[in-house]
Amino acid sequence: GCITYLNEVGESLTGWSHLEALGQPLERVFQIVNEVTLQPVENPAMRALRQGVVVGLANPTVLIQKDGTECPIDDSAAPIRNDNGVVVGVVLVFRDVTDRRKAEQALRESEERFRLLVEGVHDYAIFMLDPEGNITTWNAGAERIKGYTVKEIIGRHFSCFYPQEAIQSGWPEHELKTAVTQGRFEDEGWRLRKDGSKFWANVIITSLRDEDGNLKGFSKITRDLTERMRKESQLRESEVRFRRLFETARDGILILDSSTGQITEANPFMSELLGYATEELVGKQLWEIGLLKDREDSEAAFRQLQEQGYIRYDLTLQTKDGRNIEVESVSNLYNVNHHPVIQCNIRDITERRQMERAQAQAEALSDLHRRKDEFLATLSHEIRNPLAAITNAIDILDLPEHGDPTQAKATGI
Repeated sequence: GCITYLNEVGESLTGWSHLEALGQPLERVFQIVNEVTLQPVENPAMRALRQGVVVGLANPTVLIQKDGTECPIDDSAAPIRNDNGVVVGVVLVFRDVTDRRKAEQALRESEERFRLLVEGVHDYAIFMLDPEGNITTWNAGAERIKGYTVKEIIGRHFSCFYPQEAIQSGWPEHELKTAVTQGRFEDEGWRLRKDGSKFWANVIITSLRDEDGNLKGFSKITRDLTERMRKESQLRESEVRFRRLFETARDGILILDSSTGQITEANPFMSELLGYATEELVGKQLWEIGLLKDREDSEAAFRQLQEQGYIRYDLTLQTKDGRNIEVESVSNLYNVNHHPVIQCNIRDITERRQMERAQAQAEALSDLHRRKDEFLATLSHEIRNPLAAITNAIDILDLPEHGDPTQAKATGI
């Protein structure tokens, strides 16, 4: 069990020179302890000598160098036999694995960070599949979205998340085959929760291979897009309602680009109102179709709209065939996909204005009649008093007495 040879690497690792180590018991030069417990471990060379077998340490080992420095090593020992097969010595091979230990530690830390990251994600279901599609891992997001606990789902085939019609059509298998051939598969569709309810999901499946290209399994990321789909559906319905209103409204509607002021859309009633085809309106500015006096007036209106978000005014428009119509214009500024848009609603108020003028005229005539009646009533009241005196005087003159002083007075009256 004494050393007969030590190479240069052995010298640098143990801290002993070849000459110092010659004849020394192996345990003195090659002191090893368990890397975790730091307790002495059996020397592999002595076991190889004793049993005549190749020996490698299963546990991480630290070599205590001559100056007390610790150096993680990987070692093995093999017996040396003579021509008769008798063990006459042992060769001990060991190497510095400091860099490998650091790499392994970094890998463990990276894997731990990744595990904590995946397990902490609640918005995405992240799990692994074996090459046959059976579930091998399960994160908190998967449990929240799909409703299964880890114990309930590990080992089951991932097709349990699919509606029966998708399973019958072979869709889960198609996803895996696509991931195998193309490296990745992405899809959106209906998936099932544990309670049987459906949710709209975005699914990404990625094939995982080792260094030799052998398939090791799949990673699968599922995102619940039900709420997004609901909002998109509501948006589509809203757009349909707006388009229906836009097309059928009995008001003229113009959509303008807020930066240029040009008309980008005009509804059918606007064309009907002015007599211009939609193509003749699109691209023009409001002052060009008479809704504003001139470019300067248009710029002033745009500044007011930017400040207040709303302007309203009444004016008279001339149609394509030369008719004058009175309109009420209301303009609003709002955002569509974070882009400001101006909407102008144009309402024909010609008939209303005519009715208002007729009503004002009727009210003026009514007031005139009222003042006439008041004047006549006052006049009749003022005339009634002298008429009463005259009537009485006439009655006195009708009396038979002549030359009576009263009659003389009555005659004066």
